[in-house]
Amino acid sequence: MKIKQYLLIFLFVLINCVAISVQAMTSEEAWNRLKTYQYGDDFEPLLIIEQEVLQSTVSTETKEKYAARLAALLNNQTTYAGREFHSILCNTNPEFFGLCLEQLWSFRGCGHSQQALFDHIKLYQDRIYEVHLRQTANHILCESYEDGDMDNVKLADELRKLKTPPHLLIEQSPVDPETPKTISADESIRRSIAYVRRVFNC
Repeated sequence: MKIKQYLLIFLFVLINCVAISVQAMTSEEAWNRLKTYQYGDDFEPLLIIEQEVLQSTVSTETKEKYAARLAALLNNQTTYAGREFHSILCNTNPEFFGLCLEQLWSFRGCGHSQQALFDHIKLYQDRIYEVHLRQTANHILCESYEDGDMDNVKLADELRKLKTPPHLLIEQSPVDPETPKTISADESIRRSIAYVRRVFNC
């Protein structure tokens, strides 16, 4: 009787494993889905590609292949800037060519994508020497550097993983026309510095 029960349990587990493997999105499917991905779509393809990003940092060769594939996906509106960005960073020596990472434009320039921001950090981690900090709320630039559309706690965690801590620069100007104007420039700077010290522990 116990043997039958064990067999039934085994078959149940096996069937579920097969079902999961059939339903799971493949890497190729994820990359194809990324071609038409829009802000707010299902995160599954991004999570799959995220794992590839982590694995790609193992060697220079895999990093170059990954970056080339990212560049190939860029549409006509971003082809020149996007391809140039990845092409330059894949074909230069990090020892002589660093990266000043723009938090805002990694996010906003890639369709308000945190995935892009954090992938840039993982992919080019050996080049980042400075990070320019800007935040948006509902895609509008904030009055000071604070919580908003981008996860600054995760950003701080990712930057702590870098071999060399980058210099942090708070950017406050210019702002969007819709940005609230309720505090002075001095107060904006004071709040931003206090926030960065607390979140980034610096």
